[in-house]
Amino acid sequence: MLLKKILTVIITLNLVMICSCYPLGKEERQRTAEKADDKDKDIVIALVETSANENLFKEGALLAIDELNQKGGILVERKIIPLIYDDQGKADIGQKIAREIAHNLDVIAVIGHRFSSVAIPVSITYEKEGILFISTGSTNPMLTAHKNQYIFRNIPNDKDIGEALAKLAKRQGFKKILVIFERGDYGKRLSDFFKEKAIKQGMTIFQTRSYFNKERDFRALIEDAQSAQIDAIFLAGFLPQAAEVIKQTRTMGVHAPFIGGDSLENPDLWDKAEMDAIGTYVASVFDPEYSKKSKAFVKRFKEKYKKPPDAKAAQGYDAVNLLAWAIENNRTTVPIEIATALRYMKRWENVVGPYRFKKNGDITSRTIHIKVLSPGGEFKKNQR
Repeated sequence: MLLKKILTVIITLNLVMICSCYPLGKEERQRTAEKADDKDKDIVIALVETSANENLFKEGALLAIDELNQKGGILVERKIIPLIYDDQGKADIGQKIAREIAHNLDVIAVIGHRFSSVAIPVSITYEKEGILFISTGSTNPMLTAHKNQYIFRNIPNDKDIGEALAKLAKRQGFKKILVIFERGDYGKRLSDFFKEKAIKQGMTIFQTRSYFNKERDFRALIEDAQSAQIDAIFLAGFLPQAAEVIKQTRTMGVHAPFIGGDSLENPDLWDKAEMDAIGTYVASVFDPEYSKKSKAFVKRFKEKYKKPPDAKAAQGYDAVNLLAWAIENNRTTVPIEIATALRYMKRWENVVGPYRFKKNGDITSRTIHIKVLSPGGEFKKNQR
């Protein structure tokens, strides 16, 4: 009899542990969301920054939340309450955060997750649990390759960025290009898209070379280019290694301009490479001079943080305001209803530009701006 009681206690404890380790499911979250939608309670969202990649995403998102709350909130004075996390650019930490968020039935949406290697696996959890997810950094087409209901991104994917950079190379008259990428999904994917479009436009790929992110000596990648008279170097990688590639290239006497994706649009490029990086072209989704809204945002951001906003700050700011707009205009905080509103929205415009989504959650009709690093470390819009 005693043994039976002990076994019963053990089984009960195991069930409790299992229930505490796994999210509660989309159906329960849906019922909770619908009940909460009618209550006078604050609106909770999660902001997930990535400290492994220095940027101002969190500052931009919090500025938007502060402004909305100061105006009285949304849906009859309901404040937005942010829960802030850091996935550190690691998939396992991202998954831990996603599970924690899934257990919190007050959270209706998640904004952030910089890297695709994190955003894609956590998107599976958010989709399964019925949580709206807007990625401000994942450019991998696989994020939206499935028929998801809750997954969006407010940044163009690598295919669009690669095509825009190939068009830049064509406009600049570059004919022979060395391609260098950091080994991994991002570097390989972006360089492949760039090469495909560049070759179609009549350019020649001199060589394709790659490196691991833990490498420190990159001179072997450049050696053949010393006497090849290349016109440009396409570099798909992350800082700080990308900055070191640029510095070592200059020490070897190769002065062809670099072309890079949005990963190089970072103040750290100037901090780490300085004069060697002048003239580097980068793809960007944010032009501070785009509109009156953009200019006003830059002014308010500088007043609050004493520094200019970067593209990730603008995307974080817009993502929060986009979510607030969908909630306010559809009078609901139920995630599936917000997601449906976003998917079928006609047009909304804010500091980054116009917003409209494809059925799969990809942003469409988004201008990709080309900037060039100028003396002094400022990225300025390329005029050609």
